[in-house]
Amino acid sequence: MAFLLRKAAVIAALIVVVVSAAAGAAADTPLTVSESLGVLAFANRMPIALSPDGEWVAYTVEDDRKRESTSDERYTFYTRSGVFTEAVGCDVWLTNTRTGESRNLTQGKGTSSSPVWSPDGKQLAFYSDRGGMEAIWIWERGSGQMRQLSQAIPRPFFNFQVVRWSPDGRTILAKVLPEGMTVEQAADLITPPIAPAVESGKKKGVTVQVFRAEPVKKEEGGAKRLENDSWMNRYLGDLALIDVASGKVEHIVSNIKPLGYWFSPDGQTIAYDDWKGIEENTQQPVYELAVYDVARRRSRVLVPKAEMDYGISVSFSPDSRTIAYLTTKGDCYAVPVAGGEAQNLTPGKHSSFSNDHRAPLWDASGQHI
Repeated sequence: MAFLLRKAAVIAALIVVVVSAAAGAAADTPLTVSESLGVLAFANRMPIALSPDGEWVAYTVEDDRKRESTSDERYTFYTRSGVFTEAVGCDVWLTNTRTGESRNLTQGKGTSSSPVWSPDGKQLAFYSDRGGMEAIWIWERGSGQMRQLSQAIPRPFFNFQVVRWSPDGRTILAKVLPEGMTVEQAADLITPPIAPAVESGKKKGVTVQVFRAEPVKKEEGGAKRLENDSWMNRYLGDLALIDVASGKVEHIVSNIKPLGYWFSPDGQTIAYDDWKGIEENTQQPVYELAVYDVARRRSRVLVPKAEMDYGISVSFSPDSRTIAYLTTKGDCYAVPVAGGEAQNLTPGKHSSFSNDHRAPLWDASGQHI
């Protein structure tokens, strides 16, 4: 534990030095406007990835000077190249925990973000549009070479939606655009194009504007979904398995709104959630928590109504047999992967265990959370 704490302190110190040094100004010299705009920062909600051997830290740094604005409302959430707009202007950086060496791995070519190490630490996967369109790229640590994994376009809405490596390192799980859909078509689903005005020939004069409330449609379990909820299509995507060696893409779950997706420790099961709407008369999001059997190639629902904020407070037990999750109301539940009722592990009065960005942590035995 002491070693881990020391290592964490070293990593934190190194990264602070990297970001501070990137500002390019001495402590006793006032910053120019250009220097102020050029101060680098950690990207919002991007994970920091430590290589399995503890030698390298991979992380995402943003440069606000590279940000772009658009007058087209259709590209508010994603750029024309498919990049999530909060990631625009980012690069993937590496810091060596032994030597302090730091470098910009992606060198400002396009936007690059969300690095994740392979289980053996020999490869680093990340998102980038350096090839023209957003894609998953692989950096080979041994050779230093980069390659685009496939033509599939990743579709993270939040920066915490990174790729997931299978435990054997042969496959990557990712959220991608629905099969056969283009970036332009996806933009139309979120913000439909406005039809050009038709000249009516009528004289200009007083007009009347009618307002109405949007009707709601109840979902099973008491959730509601707006009839005109196109703005929530920003979550829409497929879950896909991508072979690391060949780049072959298999869409395993289609046209859902997943925020979280995870491999089980044994690699035989994938857990994921699907945004279903808002609890009626509240602002509580409701998710369907499901599992995908990798061998049988089929999904089934475990929890039809899981109340979470971002849908990512989910974790597998070490033996892959149980899934735990935290609810917005502050309770911790566990449900068998084989099926059965979700059990509230924290009944009665207690402090809230809710955390919308973190999942329950299991001990090595799987007996305690």
